[in-house]
Amino acid sequence: PHIAYRDNTNQDLRYATYNGSAWVTGTVDTAGNKGENTSIQLGPDGQPRIAYRDVTAGNINYATYNGSSWSVTTAITGGDDAGKISLAFNGSSQPAISHYPYPTARLRYSLFNGSTWDTTTVTASSDTGSSNSLAFTSGGLARIAYMDFTAQSLKLASFNGSSWSTETVDASGNFSSWLGFALDASDRPH
Repeated sequence: PHIAYRDNTNQDLRYATYNGSAWVTGTVDTAGNKGENTSIQLGPDGQPRIAYRDVTAGNINYATYNGSSWSVTTAITGGDDAGKISLAFNGSSQPAISHYPYPTARLRYSLFNGSTWDTTTVTASSDTGSSNSLAFTSGGLARIAYMDFTAQSLKLASFNGSSWSTETVDASGNFSSWLGFALDASDRPH
């Protein structure tokens, strides 16, 4: 297991892993107010990657571990990214982040192209996506489950390689602000 989490007392991003007999913990980022809304994945090399909110700067940072030390870069700048952050890797092993920045209050998707992060807006309606979860199909196409609080519904956004489409999954009531999302081996959403 690998866990990314925030130390509220010190406002730091922390990381824990189990080495087979004991938990090993450490601090990833301590400069200012860091570590809100963490999302962790293992990269193609098996090492952890963490996307998280830099509260001090109002950005989303991306931390990579090389086996001995952490490197932190700013992935998405500007805006107050207060909603949930979800990190995943596409079929080309490039990291991607779904996020919800203020003041636009619209679901966004950022993909690392090898040198910079390309960001697109997924939903046109406001107050959509503060709770979101990103996954990729076996063909490397993005899928994002998210809450649309204006419409009071659960939705799924699908990228076809050039544009986004959305569909309503459940519109039966006022839902919680948390969700989990995964695709199975046949690319069926759950």
